[in-house]
Amino acid sequence: MTEKISFIVNKKNIRKCKTLEEIKKELHKNFELEFLYTESIGDGINKSKFASENGANYVIAIGGDGTINEVTNGILTSKVEKKPILGILPCGTGDDFIKSHQVKPLIESFQNLKSEEIDVLKIDFTNKNGQKNTRYSLNIGDIGVSALTVKIVNGSKKRLGSALTFFVGALKAFITYKHNTIRVTGDNFKYEGKITTVVFANGKYFGGGMCIAPNAILNDGVFDVTLVGNIKTFTFLRYSLKLRKEQELKHPQVFYYQTKNLKIENLTLQKSPIEADGEFLGYSPLEISISAQKMKILI
Repeated sequence: MTEKISFIVNKKNIRKCKTLEEIKKELHKNFELEFLYTESIGDGINKSKFASENGANYVIAIGGDGTINEVTNGILTSKVEKKPILGILPCGTGDDFIKSHQVKPLIESFQNLKSEEIDVLKIDFTNKNGQKNTRYSLNIGDIGVSALTVKIVNGSKKRLGSALTFFVGALKAFITYKHNTIRVTGDNFKYEGKITTVVFANGKYFGGGMCIAPNAILNDGVFDVTLVGNIKTFTFLRYSLKLRKEQELKHPQVFYYQTKNLKIENLTLQKSPIEADGEFLGYSPLEISISAQKMKILI
């Protein structure tokens, strides 16, 4: 029986996918192909869930980190026992996830048909409408100024390239950001005080190539936490340049942890913005854990 590949295509990024026609021509020889195009934010979840429940053996995310996130959520919330294998054709703004998980050209991957299981972050939070919600992530989520940066970047034209776009977005975020006072509780640590950002990471990179979690491993059963306390804009600018290197920052207000569970609570009436994989989600409080579900990903 011929296996089925469903491609979930972010139409905004399709011009960047120069190899798509070649992939269609080559894979059509041995697989049944289906192309589903996203129409709006969140539609990638619906399309990949539909594909998963209608016979897809492989679901391919064509786009950036946000598309990968939506496809991940569609697969994991589908009502099929045997989940499809996730594949990636990166053509987004930041493409940060593939910096931690190197992907081969799709044609080569489908010649080898090898996959591996990686951990999944489960994020329970309050969405923009004040409702309780759950989102899954393969890469990175965070609260604070970095999440506000994502909100600003997603509202921009992104004409400056990924690194400069995120840098300018971060500058704008720092001008308006008010440091919130929160409580952060992990398996073996606790923090109370003002924060600039708290990052919970399965992968290493976010923000268009910033290595915010240099010790993160995708399949080690824990996630990394990078907590940045109360720092000023100039300090951020100086240290953000060092995030291009895969090493820990040495600063008294930067802390690194590993955990399987994380709880973030507001200690004031002010709520902190949340993002995951470059998509603005909502506001604190929130809880993060390693999901019981794993994601099979094409390598």
